[in-house]
Amino acid sequence: MRPKPRKAKKSPISLDQSATRAQPSSSSSRPPVVSHRVTQSTIARFHTLLKQQARLKRKLECHGVHDGEREVQSVHSSLLAVEREMQQLGGLHAYQLASKLGQSRERGGDSSKILLGWLEEMGVRSTATGAGAKLRMLEIGALTPLNYASCSKWIENHPIDLNSQHPDIVQQDFFERPLPPGSTEAFDIISCSLVLNFVSTPTERGT
Repeated sequence: MRPKPRKAKKSPISLDQSATRAQPSSSSSRPPVVSHRVTQSTIARFHTLLKQQARLKRKLECHGVHDGEREVQSVHSSLLAVEREMQQLGGLHAYQLASKLGQSRERGGDSSKILLGWLEEMGVRSTATGAGAKLRMLEIGALTPLNYASCSKWIENHPIDLNSQHPDIVQQDFFERPLPPGSTEAFDIISCSLVLNFVSTPTERGT
């Protein structure tokens, strides 16, 4: 009997691969539409890899003199494998692209509409507009500076991100951001919905 041929190992789904829906010839000038499955898979896998990366790094930081060299080497190898897969997915750029596609209007929009709905229900908007004042907002993990553009009359938004994709978004790590020096620089609203999924430890998530 002939030996069964080996199945080729599947490579990680990446936004750089051709996992896009074919476009009609009349719209060939439009950018390809990445499927919902690919964007969700990229986001979910990246979150998993970030948590694995953080766990392995903590192991290396905490290993003691009694840990064998083989064990330490095993952790190193696992960490390299995780970081290699993150690069195969396209790295942080691919994660941000998938997140942008995931919050597009065609797929339900971003979480700002939920936050604005809460502010409406709480009467925050009516209070601010009635007083003629703007509420200062810090938007952490902003993918676009336009999420709250329609509310510019009563919200003064300050978007930041680890890897800014726009000149109006300050490139900054929230955990390294200095505290406001006074009450006038403090924020009334903080938006960090993406951060809760992106950061790797419960402590950083504030839980």
